[in-house]
Amino acid sequence: MTVGKKILLALTGLAGSGKTEVAGISKQYGFTVLRLGDVTEKILVQKKLPLTPENEEYVRENLRKQKGMAAFAIELVPHIEETFKTTHAILLEGVRSWEEYEYVKKIFPSVLLIGVWAPPQIRYQRLEKRAVRPFTIEEAKERDVKELEHLHMGPTLALADRFVINDSTLDILQQRVDEVIGKIMP
Repeated sequence: MTVGKKILLALTGLAGSGKTEVAGISKQYGFTVLRLGDVTEKILVQKKLPLTPENEEYVRENLRKQKGMAAFAIELVPHIEETFKTTHAILLEGVRSWEEYEYVKKIFPSVLLIGVWAPPQIRYQRLEKRAVRPFTIEEAKERDVKELEHLHMGPTLALADRFVINDSTLDILQQRVDEVIGKIMP
């Protein structure tokens, strides 16, 4: 949780659970949000590939083949260290694998893992309606299985230190994030 006077949160959750909404709310508390997905987007830009689900999956899988299941954390840790030079609170959005979390925890032992959870049917409806990278229900179910089985996300979700349940309105989500983050902030 705190690194000296620094606070580090790692946010995990399946697609459509509301991680981006929770990350946005966390900014009200002074958190700087670093997305693990930015690593993928940076590589796509470097390779001059369009931002498509297929290209994103290709980059993610290739990076993990090269650097292991903690690849995204390995790539992001220098940015975390640099960002802590100018801020006291960072929220990592989109931690997937248990290995990513363990890698971050080795370097920042007091990191706090926050799970964002919503029932599958609510998540699937959100994913169908989202403007950027929408998924059909079948695609969303396939992604859930991939993330849980192949990305070792099950332990990350099951062993989170705290949970934010996102099964209602944005106002209720705000209250729930306030309850979790409000107890964390000094």
